[in-house]
Amino acid sequence: MPEKPAYEELVQKVRKLEEKTASLEGQLENARRMEVIAALAAHIAHQFNNAIFGISGSTDLLKLFLPENDRVTKYFDAIKKSAQQMAILVRQLSTYAHGNIYDRSVLSLNRFVEDMLPSVKLPTKPYLEIVTNLASDVPEPSVDITQMKMVFSAILENAVSSMEHDGSIRIATCRKVVHEEDTDSPKDISLGAYACLSVEDGGRGMDADTRDRLFTPFYATDLEKRGLSMSGVHSIVSEHGGWMALKSEPGKGTVLSIFLPAVN
Repeated sequence: MPEKPAYEELVQKVRKLEEKTASLEGQLENARRMEVIAALAAHIAHQFNNAIFGISGSTDLLKLFLPENDRVTKYFDAIKKSAQQMAILVRQLSTYAHGNIYDRSVLSLNRFVEDMLPSVKLPTKPYLEIVTNLASDVPEPSVDITQMKMVFSAILENAVSSMEHDGSIRIATCRKVVHEEDTDSPKDISLGAYACLSVEDGGRGMDADTRDRLFTPFYATDLEKRGLSMSGVHSIVSEHGGWMALKSEPGKGTVLSIFLPAVN
């Protein structure tokens, strides 16, 4: 029989192996579910695209043949608006279904934030201040610029929408290095340097149920009226080899961070 210290060491190793096995089994099961969801999303997106094309095209033709009428135009505009909303949903479905990164390029995260802020269409809220804190040592990730614009816009729009009173949105960048002993990053993430972008708001915050379900495919909060949902954001960031971190409590605001692997 092994000595007590050796026996305890063996038990610890077995427990760690069991934990790792359970984690891998969970990841495998999740991958299988996502594969099924992706196939379903691709089918639905294809059908929706066909329907939207037919609705939009027929509406445009009817407007050409019918005489101008304010009442008729009002109904045509309502149909067109509904078709546009469906097109947004199709883009989200395509994100889940394909998860492709089409055009990578090296990105300066600080310059990206500075260029994006003037162009993001935000809800008009008086005395809402956007504050930036951009670190000087942020590494550069390789990303699909178009997808990153969608990610940043979605996160920022949701942060602004959650604000129910005057306050500020804080946007920060920093450098994050993942080591083997790290406990605040996913276990299956690659080691090395990451570029971090965080958006913090002083809004209503989220309860535990919302936090747990926020990145679930097709789940949307009442704040996500348009654009990309947080599950879509999560999908894009994951495809880039990164991850997301969420801190939120009811009445205490939300901090949402994305981490993107740096170019060596």
